[in-house]
Amino acid sequence: MELRIDEQIGIYTVKKKLSSSHSIALSYLVRDPEQTPWILKTIKNDQIEHLFHEIEILRLLEKSGLTNIISLGQLYESRFLIRPYQEGKTLDTYCQEVGCFSEEHIRKILGKLVPILLQLQRNIPPIIHNEIQPQNILLNETEDVFLLDFTTACHIGEEPVFAARHS
Repeated sequence: MELRIDEQIGIYTVKKKLSSSHSIALSYLVRDPEQTPWILKTIKNDQIEHLFHEIEILRLLEKSGLTNIISLGQLYESRFLIRPYQEGKTLDTYCQEVGCFSEEHIRKILGKLVPILLQLQRNIPPIIHNEIQPQNILLNETEDVFLLDFTTACHIGEEPVFAARHS
């Protein structure tokens, strides 16, 4: 179920849709009463194992400081989680707006992405993201790099939840 702009979900107000409708999950920019931005990610109950799996991965990443979960809940026929919002643009958006990056710029971005990937590998058990692509790499205005969307992430040696359900 898609949410409407300005729809109230508990203390949060929906401000903007962040992901496309063909995704397993939908993400929205929401704001609390103090106007703090958050991400609200919804997933239909029939896809709930994806959300539970993502929560498991995110809980592991909380321990390493890569991300955190603020709240979980149920809405209509969907479940949701609330996470901090990071301002910025995905590599995909940057490329659409300004064109290709220089080789030097790409090396700089990758240099900031590698420590994140190493941190995923240092988890016990190690984590594989499974969808590293321009839409899932965010740059903020100081060009800090953030890896987004852990919906299909899994542990090394484990079949991704999405692949297991659709194979």
